[in-house]
Amino acid sequence: MATKRAAIGPRVTVAIGSKKVGNQTVTLYSYMPKTVADLFGFKAVAAPKAKDRTQNGKKITGGLIRGSIGAGSIKVPIGKPTKKKNAAGKQVTVQKYRSIPVPNGATNAMIVAFLKKASKNKPDRFVSRDGRSYPVTASK
Repeated sequence: MATKRAAIGPRVTVAIGSKKVGNQTVTLYSYMPKTVADLFGFKAVAAPKAKDRTQNGKKITGGLIRGSIGAGSIKVPIGKPTKKKNAAGKQVTVQKYRSIPVPNGATNAMIVAFLKKASKNKPDRFVSRDGRSYPVTASK
């Protein structure tokens, strides 16, 4: 019998950024746990209204889509790394991370601009969906 996962808790909608698609500006949102938004000091916004849309020539009414194919999460370090002993007795450095869901279409530059808006626990880097680490610094 499978065990139950721990409850994630309440979630909030946070605006990641916006991008231009054709002649429209589209805002990208992240639906993240409230504890993560509070940890980094991100401001929650009201959930966007669902719009009617067409898919494969059929009209689909309402229904907000959260997430899409290719969407994933980034990992953001919290606190300073600590040293612990592993089972073999060797000292290893351990870094704690928090996962932030990122919508499909968010670029690394957009993620960097979003992470700079953190009012608490400002991160200095993040690990992208492909596993690479990128700095969150003021680059010219």
